[in-house]
Amino acid sequence: MRMKSVPMLALAVLVTGSSGAAADWQHYVNARFGTSADVPAGFVRASPPDNGDGQTFTSSDGGSVTIFGGLNPMGSSLAEYRRFLTGVLEEDGWTLSYLPEGRTWFVLSGTRDGELLYRRVEHRASCRADLLHHIEFRYPSSRAAAWSPIVKRGATTLDGPCG
Repeated sequence: MRMKSVPMLALAVLVTGSSGAAADWQHYVNARFGTSADVPAGFVRASPPDNGDGQTFTSSDGGSVTIFGGLNPMGSSLAEYRRFLTGVLEEDGWTLSYLPEGRTWFVLSGTRDGELLYRRVEHRASCRADLLHHIEFRYPSSRAAAWSPIVKRGATTLDGPCG
């Protein structure tokens, strides 16, 4: 039993650069939009953007997690915003290969130059799609296995109010 926990602790140390256990997380809440999600405690906060929309956290392996909120620039449906964002990412050179969606959320994920991208966008089920909550992960493709539990936890804890 003890042997199984050692690799998970080593994984947490490698990814976060921290000596803490895999369960060491911080919960970020954006003051402007209320968007929130969990991030490994060992990740370092970058300087916040001037507009106060969110926060980026970086890891020692060159990856990052960005959590932010914002008003829907399309002013209409979540599906229209998904189409818009897909176009923006593809124009930026990303090859998107994983594109699941639901009534109140979608994910855009793909690769570019040895880097993986995973972005989840959602809004509260009881709300219109005016205020959108985002979490984006970017990390080296070679670190996909190490990042998998980080992406899973971050994406499942993404939350926020209607606005």
